Amino acid sequence: ENDIKDIYQQLIDCLTDHNHLYYIENNPILSDKEYDDLFTYIKKIEEYFPHLISSNSPTQQLIGQISEWFTQAKHTTPQLSLENSYNAQDLADRDEFINKHLQKNTEESEQKIPYSYIIEPKFDGISVEVIYKDGYLHQAITRGDGITGDDITTNVKTINSLPKKIATQDELHLRGEIMMPKSVRKEINTQREKNGEMPFANTRNAAAGSIKLLDSNEVAKRGLICYIYDLVWHEEFKYTTNEDILQNLKNLWLPIFDRYKKYGSIQDIIDTCLDPKTQQFFDIIKKKKKKAHL
Repeated sequence: ENDIKDIYQQLIDCLTDHNHLYYIENNPILSDKEYDDLFTYIKKIEEYFPHLISSNSPTQQLIGQISEWFTQAKHTTPQLSLENSYNAQDLADRDEFINKHLQKNTEESEQKIPYSYIIEPKFDGISVEVIYKDGYLHQAITRGDGITGDDITTNVKTINSLPKKIATQDELHLRGEIMMPKSVRKEINTQREKNGEMPFANTRNAAAGSIKLLDSNEVAKRGLICYIYDLVWHEEFKYTTNEDILQNLKNLWLPIFDRYKKYGSIQDIIDTCLDPKTQQFFDIIKKKKKKAHL
């Protein structure tokens, strides 16, 4: 246990540094898979030795993700991290957890609570909470540590795809992803290289570096886009399914990525992931990425 305690603290310090590189410096040196493996190892240690859990652990809060030069703002609803999965067993385990959670209060009745899944693309940009009040874009906050983020409202208002006014007086707290199109990054990198500057390694770094610029006029030149994918808070929440949420947000002319699919079971999703056509698609994407990197 003493050995594990030392390793545990070293892992916390390690991931804290990598969080800072990823979220603040926009210069990650680990792949997402490598980071997730380390994060999972910390979770396993905490599972077996719960009395060792530290308040500084990245499983308890996200640290190293708040900038010093922006005003901070609190999230009304915590902006929790999305869990990753790399195999079919992870999905099956998650489904079992969801099923037990939904059914635990209905054991005495014959009726089971039905549920389904929606799959949609996972964007590689920077997460943002967008708040509308009285029909107008009121505030935009980075995810930060999940509780507090950077107020980037002025910069987000330069994103043309995000409406500044919507057709409802309801207060909406939305979650979205800010990104830079690859074509725009290519143009910017060409200019940066001519100026003797380091080119952006990927579109995620380009988006994060751009939205955090102190001059909003420069942000406006970066061609950023934003997609909204979730409603995290509504003063009179009346939606029952994620499909309802997406359709209502679309009706408000908010930028919704309209490619998602509904599945009745987790096995259907696993079958889709393991389908040779799906694998072939990802192989094509990997080859394109490798070619772009070279």
